[in-house]
Amino acid sequence: MIRRSFLYKKKMRIILAFVFICSTVSGFAQFKSARELVHKMYVDVKENPMAGFTFRQETIRYRTDTLSGDTSTWYEAIQYPDKFRIDFGDPAEGNAVLYKNDSAYIFKGGQLDKSRFEPMPLLFLEGGMAFYPFKAVMPRLQELGLDTSILSKQDWMGKSYWVLGAKPGDLNARQVWVDANSLMPIRRLDPHPSGKTIELVYKNFKDFDGHQIETRVDIFVEGKFIQKEFYHDIDPNPSIPEDFFEPSKFGASHWLKN
Repeated sequence: MIRRSFLYKKKMRIILAFVFICSTVSGFAQFKSARELVHKMYVDVKENPMAGFTFRQETIRYRTDTLSGDTSTWYEAIQYPDKFRIDFGDPAEGNAVLYKNDSAYIFKGGQLDKSRFEPMPLLFLEGGMAFYPFKAVMPRLQELGLDTSILSKQDWMGKSYWVLGAKPGDLNARQVWVDANSLMPIRRLDPHPSGKTIELVYKNFKDFDGHQIETRVDIFVEGKFIQKEFYHDIDPNPSIPEDFFEPSKFGASHWLKN
């Protein structure tokens, strides 16, 4: 009797484990449209919205997939829903790119060199959409260049991903790859104004005040490895001056304290 009870319990554990695995797998397949996937991501982000963060970036450049010896430090700041700034080297030198709304402003020596249309759908997905009502999220993604009528399931590097904006085999469309398990955006492919495709892969996520932030990014252009980035000194509660992301006020203030 004791033996039969043991075998019964063991059998039940196997059955429950099988059910769990099956439910997990079926959970991966639950999204029948981009809207369903984005809504789940939206709910997750909305539960614990993040205002933004700052960090120091170690930037390592490569040529023909080989270390070029070019290593530099950049200073970066993100403020959701749509602001991102990179200072290349010492901020006092005035070399930076400032992303705001759908535009990029490039500064050299403290002066505006040029500006261009450059949407940032990943910035929106990873935190910016929390500042919008959901009814505005899908139209906004469409404005940012993601074809929200397309959702595909693809495998890459031994894992499964939901791909927003592209069908299997299409690596030219603007697209975001979302981990099927964590629902974190992991990979992004963008058509660049130069006509080339830029690929960014986000790695080594760590928890900061309940928020998962990548601490490494690998960048490819047309499939060639060109840059590796490491994030240091991440501050999830920074004090960013009000005019820091205003192109007309560039150089007036900075979050970095020497």
